[in-house]
Amino acid sequence: MLNQNQIKLIQEITDKVPKEYAILKSLEEISELGAAICQSYTKDKISKAEHYGRVLDEVADVTIQLEAIKHLFTITPQMFELTLQKKIEKMKSKFENV
Repeated sequence: MLNQNQIKLIQEITDKVPKEYAILKSLEEISELGAAICQSYTKDKISKAEHYGRVLDEVADVTIQLEAIKHLFTITPQMFELTLQKKIEKMKSKFENV
């Protein structure tokens, strides 16, 4: 994932733009990821490698924007890890018997 220098740079850039812009940019990138994933299930005339590249690019964009969101909403690494662990445990228990 992101290293500390990358996180710091994202936070510095996020601090330079209006909060509303940063949030809308995040929503845009999340939507673009959804569109790229959906396109991978259509019969477009592009290669699987190109679909893969599009999805990869959008995953990178969303990763950056999620870091910006965490910064905007003052979500600490500890808070995030605790919540993430709870979500993973919930997912694990839900699918253990599948």
